[in-house]
Amino acid sequence: MENKELLRLISRLLLYPQEEMLTVNLSDYHFRNKETERRIMDFIAYLQSIPIAEQQKNYVNTFDFNEKTNLYLTYAKLKEEKDRGQVLLKLKQIYQDEGLLMESAELPDYLPLVLEFMAIAEEEISAQLFKQLQETIQTLRRELKAINSPYTGLIDSILIIMDSKPAKGGVAK
Repeated sequence: MENKELLRLISRLLLYPQEEMLTVNLSDYHFRNKETERRIMDFIAYLQSIPIAEQQKNYVNTFDFNEKTNLYLTYAKLKEEKDRGQVLLKLKQIYQDEGLLMESAELPDYLPLVLEFMAIAEEEISAQLFKQLQETIQTLRRELKAINSPYTGLIDSILIIMDSKPAKGGVAK
């Protein structure tokens, strides 16, 4: 349960910054891993240390204007290729098969949406999806670290959380 709560929290923190993000109460969350707790606390401290307008500018520059650090996990590798459309359809089908109705206009490879799905999916499905996307998430982490982004710690936390889950089988590519 802890991992699911933390994935939801990270999903929220990876969205476009809003004032309510500043009111996240970490005492509502139970951290078994101190490294994950520290990284999320550091990110919250970052949010609280700068004005919301600056957070929003940083977010846009990081995720919207930087091709290497956008939150659409298949884009970095496949760009606008035909194969990307097929992968997106498969992801959408996985979500539907597991009962997630996509109310968002976001594409199914949008990292906050992927995390929301992993938070509600059965452990095995979540682990399979992570296994499929792990390399791309690690690449995103490296690119964020290269630009010294405060978001690096959130991606680190995803990797720590998901590495602690058993991966079985595979999800269609």
